[in-house]
This record gives sequence, C-alpha cells and structure tokens, in this order.
Amino acid sequence: MVRVKGKENTTLDVCKALACVIVTTAHLPSLFTSEVGHVYFNEWYLRFCVPFFFVCSGYFFQKASDKRKPLKRMAWLLALCYTLYLPAVLEGAEGISRVISKLRWNLVFGYEHLWYLNAAMEGMLAWYLLEKIPMVKKGLRKLAVPGSILLILAGALLDEHYRLMDNGAVRAAGEFLSAFGGPRNVLFMGLPLLLLGGAMARHEDTVRRVPAWALVALWVVLRGLAYWECGYLYENLGPTISCDLTFFGCWPALCLFALAGKFQLPIPVKLAKCLRRMAEYVYILHPLIAALILKYIPLTPVPLWLSTVALCGAIYLLLERQFALKQA
Repeated sequence: MVRVKGKENTTLDVCKALACVIVTTAHLPSLFTSEVGHVYFNEWYLRFCVPFFFVCSGYFFQKASDKRKPLKRMAWLLALCYTLYLPAVLEGAEGISRVISKLRWNLVFGYEHLWYLNAAMEGMLAWYLLEKIPMVKKGLRKLAVPGSILLILAGALLDEHYRLMDNGAVRAAGEFLSAFGGPRNVLFMGLPLLLLGGAMARHEDTVRRVPAWALVALWVVLRGLAYWECGYLYENLGPTISCDLTFFGCWPALCLFALAGKFQLPIPVKLAKCLRRMAEYVYILHPLIAALILKYIPLTPVPLWLSTVALCGAIYLLLERQFALKQA
C-alpha cells in the first residue's frame, strides 16, 4: 500500500462500502438467537458505521469547490428515498391532516433508517448557510472541534444515560428529546460529525502525520470503552437500549477515517467509485428488497442478508448500465 496524495482514496471507498453492508443487518431479522448477541452486535459492534458515513461526508463537503453540488445531490437522494418509501411513510394515515402531519414529521426527522440522510442534508445545509455569514464562518472554524465534541457528549447523555441520573432537569431533557426520536438527528450527530470531518480535511497534513500504529491502538481502546459502556447500559437498562449515540461509540469512526486516509488499496479507482455509489443504493433499498424477498422466500437471517445485499447491488448495476446507454 502507498500513501495517498491525491483526492481519490480507494481505501476510504472500500471502508464505506463494507460499513454500509454491515449496517444493513440492523434493519433485517436478527442474526443472533440470543438476546446478548443481538444487543452487543447492534448496539456496540455496528455503532461506528453511521458516524463514519457522517465524517466522510463532512470531509468531502469541506473539500468541495462548490458546496451547492453535494447539497443538490443529497436533495436528489432524499427525493428518491421518500418517493420509494411514501406508501410506508403514509401507512395508516387517514384524512388530509394526518397525511400532512406524517409527511411533516418524517421529512424533518427522517423515516426509519433514512434519518441519516435527513440529518446529513440538514447538517450540510446549516453548514452552508452559516458560512455565508463572514463573522460566523470565522467563529465556526474555531469552535468546530470543541463545539462538536460537546454536542456529541450532550447527545450521548440524553440518549440513554439520562435514565440513570437523579438530576431532574437532565431527565426532563432526555424524555423531551426521546419524544422526537432521541439524539440521532442533525443537532447531536449530523452537524457535529460533519464538522469534525471538515476539520480533518482542513488539517489533513497533521492527521496524516499521526502514526498508523497509534491510530490502531486508539481504535482498540475506544472500541473497548464503547463495549464496556454498552455492557453497563445493558446491565442497568435492559435489552431495550438503542445506543444510537454514546460517550465512546462514535469516536472510533474518526480513527478509521484517519487510518483509511493514510493508505491506498491496490484496486482500480473506477471500481472503488462503483463500490461507493453502490453502497448508497444498498443502504437506501435494503429494507424494501428484504421485505420483497421474504414475501416469496422464507429465508433465514444470514441468507436473507446476503441475498438482499446482492440484489441491491444488481439493481444498482442495472440502473448504471441503463444510464450509461442513455448517455451514449
């Protein structure tokens, strides 16, 4: 492997694709028959994946010469997603007022797994608009790292830990936030993780000087702490914990991103880009495809997961081929 010097990074693309394939298991029937296995896999093992997506998006958003392009692309993805999921979004809605209420709620906070796209879009838009104000832009860059860390830690407190505290104000804030889907939103995850990705882009040379062994060691330590935290919450709150955001859960994503930025996997850039785009389609389509498969074939969890990912990938390749033929 060689040190990366250009904008293209095949290692980063492969990591994003693998993280996307792994995270799809959270939205399918559990791979585990035991409660403990299910909890630790979903609420610990998978929890670096979505933060990694946010950090990657923030890095490339910072690098974009025209930030309107990624905003337009994200808006197109959201339009595609909510067109596909509209029947599910409006399921059970009777009357125009209920339809409007459901649309408003889901378009702001996100429908099920699509919350990530909502938070990313809203975070990028907030970042873009804030940078349009000269005084705010300067302060935003200075406060991006400490402010983002504080927001993430506050979100972690209000995700699960507030239920173990005696402080009435903290408990009230946590209960209020839980009514809106908890901290997995633009304020506590989307914008701060995007800004941390942007900070890594601005200080790229400094990040690359960190030795690979140090990043691996830090990854292991942080993942160990996240494992302990998951166990602590599980022991005290039971299997209903979500661990969407914890004190230690999202930081390994920064280590993985920094490590991926140091090396280039020896695969064609074209293939890496294909994997990157395919991962988006897998993330968007997998619940729909899995439901369609189960309607006709009663597969067990692992075959269902593998066939779902394979079919989503095939749909992407078919769409890409049709698009290429039209362009020709």
